Amino acid sequence: MPLVMPLDSPLRLAMLKHRKKNIEANNLKLAKTAKDIDWEWFEEYMTNVWKLRYIWEEYKMKKSILFCIIGIIVLSGCAYTPRVDYVKDVTAYPEGDGIVVYFILADATGQMVKAKGHGSLNVYLITTRWEGYNLVDKETLLFKDDFEVQLSDFVQTTVGLGSFEHDALILPYGRLSYSGLRINPQRADFGFMSLKIGFEFQEESGKTVRGRTTTIVS
Repeated sequence: MPLVMPLDSPLRLAMLKHRKKNIEANNLKLAKTAKDIDWEWFEEYMTNVWKLRYIWEEYKMKKSILFCIIGIIVLSGCAYTPRVDYVKDVTAYPEGDGIVVYFILADATGQMVKAKGHGSLNVYLITTRWEGYNLVDKETLLFKDDFEVQLSDFVQTTVGLGSFEHDALILPYGRLSYSGLRINPQRADFGFMSLKIGFEFQEESGKTVRGRTTTIVS
């Protein structure tokens, strides 16, 4: 059973008196120390400490923001994922002494999309003649061009006329002049003639899609 010292015990009173002296001595030392401190210097010192801390925190915040921006840039450069599933449309129509050509790419849902990759355009002259009792088609390559495709090459525009007018995301090739082809179809006499335009697109992933169309020589 623990011993309980009476409140008025001489030993207890002596211990409390000794403790009181120690506390008073320590308070006196603290008072002398505080009196000797250069408070103006101390205030300036603490101000500089807080300034340095603020500068350090601001630096860490800016560094974090910078790393985030760099990360976004890197990810945006790496985040490009192939989306082209097929060539939705190859359009070629006569304009003056040539034809205007553009293409439309689409994903698996039919949505028109942009893509980076390599394009190839082939233009063939198709002539139809009677050989004996049979109609025979003959293809002659008139033009071939290989080109790089960037996302910035695509244009959001309106195509079609009248009730067929609609918005489209197209990859315009431009206008091909008949005089720039190997054979000018307007000056040739091969009977019935038409042009076949073939387009091949290879995306950066390696996937290749193809499309084609024909147009009458005017």
